[in-house]
Amino acid sequence: MPSQGPSNPATAASINQGGTPIAWSTPNNIFTSNDVRAIAANVTSVTPSERLEATNFGFTIPGDATITSFDLTRERRAANVVFNGIIEDTLKLIIGGVVGGDNAADPTQWETTDTTYTATGLFGLTPTPAEVNASNFGVAVIATGNGVGSSADAEVDNITVTVTYTVPVFDPAVFPHSSQYYPQVHRRQARMIAF
Repeated sequence: MPSQGPSNPATAASINQGGTPIAWSTPNNIFTSNDVRAIAANVTSVTPSERLEATNFGFTIPGDATITSFDLTRERRAANVVFNGIIEDTLKLIIGGVVGGDNAADPTQWETTDTTYTATGLFGLTPTPAEVNASNFGVAVIATGNGVGSSADAEVDNITVTVTYTVPVFDPAVFPHSSQYYPQVHRRQARMIAF
């Protein structure tokens, strides 16, 4: 099946989801994998991180395609770890600027070295190509403490998305005389007959 990506975001933001979460410093650092990171310092289960939003991936999925899967990849690490450190609280898609779908958060404790994790699926959503191509399509991540008394600095180096999709295939056995897939050919034939 055709795919596009992995693609990097062109826009990033730290969004307060309510309460007193920890803001991500320099969220634009997630644009590329270069060991320069967005950081939410001293994340705990009481004070999780703000929602790190990565959007505007620049996809150009064909309009007649059907989206079949996403690969959401995060390059991340933890620093200044206390007890059990931190885990992901939230990993969700952003469609039309709205965070939604199933939560694909990884329950693994964040390593102290850069580690890449990928979640694959549609996550309970059926987005259109136009929605995926839009600048407000993206990924949302929240980090939280891994149990009472555990904390760490959450550091994200890069977030990428790969989109897998299918496109209609012309089958002459099904559409032997159809102009559905080749309207230009049929119009040219009509002009030839007219002359």
